[in-house]
Amino acid sequence: EHDEHDDLKKYKDIIQLYPYIQIILYYVDVSVFKKLPMNNLWAYAMYYRFIVPHLLSGIADKVLYLDADILCVNKLEELYKIDFEKNIVLAIQDTYLDNISQRTEALGIKSGNYFNSGFLYIDIKRWCEADISEKAIELLEKDSGKYQFWDQDVLNILLEGKTKFIHSQWNYMYSLCSMEHRCPADTIFIHYITGDKPWRQWTEYHFMAQLYRKYINQSLWSDFQYTKPINYKQFHRMAKSYWKRRMYIQWMHWNFKYMVGKVKHIFRFHQFMEKNNGV
Repeated sequence: EHDEHDDLKKYKDIIQLYPYIQIILYYVDVSVFKKLPMNNLWAYAMYYRFIVPHLLSGIADKVLYLDADILCVNKLEELYKIDFEKNIVLAIQDTYLDNISQRTEALGIKSGNYFNSGFLYIDIKRWCEADISEKAIELLEKDSGKYQFWDQDVLNILLEGKTKFIHSQWNYMYSLCSMEHRCPADTIFIHYITGDKPWRQWTEYHFMAQLYRKYINQSLWSDFQYTKPINYKQFHRMAKSYWKRRMYIQWMHWNFKYMVGKVKHIFRFHQFMEKNNGV
């Protein structure tokens, strides 16, 4: 189980080791997002990017927002040299979605450009002057059913024509579903997209998850433990991971757990439906 106090101790240890580093923690009251859509896949943390520019207004000119599933593997100096050219954000074209044209058409984005919101280099003053955060929340409160990727969709709408698209090396989208895919040598940030994150047990065999573990082991979080599967869908992913490695005995074990878990899930679902239908 995650220990917040242990994290705080490690942050203090980092400052002791590197006194030129300043760490400021902001605790966000998620109740302010209660009216916004949320599900089991995405937590309220996805809306933090809405408030970061306001928290740092008057403190910094620009802020680099990164999702928690991004790993830095190269130097950042060149990012700070890129000219915003009066744009509000620097972002990267989403290379993972295979229906970009349909997405932009549905959202009314005439340019056809659509960025991934996991990486946003933000001009704080311009963002706040354009009321991007307030307008994003307003769009979601008004008609959340219109959007497939809530925060990302509304930001793409509001920042059309105000975004400078930069090289994919700054947000290289990588899926652990692939066993052979290698990142280009000039990659700066690796973004582990999809549900197969490098901290989950069913990905530990993957060379790109092992890269993530390599960096974890160099940090104060070297006692990190993989998240273990807890439901039938995750049992299925464990089974597939062993199948890919041709470890068939382990595959049989997890495939059996998957099938039993799925049957139980279906049975509970039918019980729920019967109860609510008054049968």
